[in-house]
Amino acid sequence: MKQMSERRITAAKRRTVSDGRALDPFLDWSFKYIFGKPEHEDLMRGFIDLMLFGKKTVKSIEFLNPENIPDDPDSVKCIFDILCKDENGDQFLVEVQKKSVDNMRDRLLFYSCRLITSSGHDTTVRDWGYNLKKVYTICLMDYVTDGSKEVRSDFYLRDGSNGEVFSDKLHIILLRLPNLKSKPFDECADSYEKMLILLKQMQGGMNRINELMKGIDTSLHLDEYTDELFRRLLTVADDAALSREERNSYDYWMKIARDNYCVMDYERKHGYEEGRAEGRAEGRAEGILEIARNLKANGIPLETISKCTGLDDSVVAGL
Repeated sequence: MKQMSERRITAAKRRTVSDGRALDPFLDWSFKYIFGKPEHEDLMRGFIDLMLFGKKTVKSIEFLNPENIPDDPDSVKCIFDILCKDENGDQFLVEVQKKSVDNMRDRLLFYSCRLITSSGHDTTVRDWGYNLKKVYTICLMDYVTDGSKEVRSDFYLRDGSNGEVFSDKLHIILLRLPNLKSKPFDECADSYEKMLILLKQMQGGMNRINELMKGIDTSLHLDEYTDELFRRLLTVADDAALSREERNSYDYWMKIARDNYCVMDYERKHGYEEGRAEGRAEGRAEGILEIARNLKANGIPLETISKCTGLDDSVVAGL
């Protein structure tokens, strides 16, 4: 532990830390800028390594066209956030979802299966042998709709009776960011959680690089690989290092995000008030019907019930 602390102190002395702000990694443009550029291949490899607990070491990455066009012109076209493959031909789809959409899990399953069926196998060759490559789908969700309290869920093709894996060719990972509790890196059980913590710290685009670097400097339990990966990530995500064109693109996407937030906030507040008003009205109506039922059950004439409740004679008769 002492050696690791000394190594970090020495590295900190050598390093000139920027006073710029960290890019918000959950904007469409900046996520692709940080993780999806060929010159940032090491960050994508590191991200995948941490998400898979180091069980799969990716040596090289080739970024693929994120627009997946089917052979059948009548089929649905898929457009992914980041799509890449490793040296073995295994594919990785990484998606960021800012808000809930209908049939989200079906959508991910459709995307993943599309990758399996379009993974470059020549199915016209008789002896291709059905030797499928693996597909990993990693989705960072900035919302929770399924009621789960877990940060992470891993989905495989398994036997329903004993849990035995039927095939390891499909692996879908859901990461529920709102369930992630803010805490120091040293309190995280897994390296993937440390990565998510860092990305959440960067969210909003207001935190400065030098402050985020301090969190790395003071951590005693970051292994050397993760330590260097996080420093590299913050160096790439420094808004002070953007070109003018890149800065304009980032500011444009940030404006869209802020405008969308204001619209959703307005709809949430006013929709809630309208819902409360509708709920009160529905409650009063149901209360009147219940009173009418009780009066009718006690033999009160229909005309009297109608006059006292304001309900139409036909409504009272049908109770």
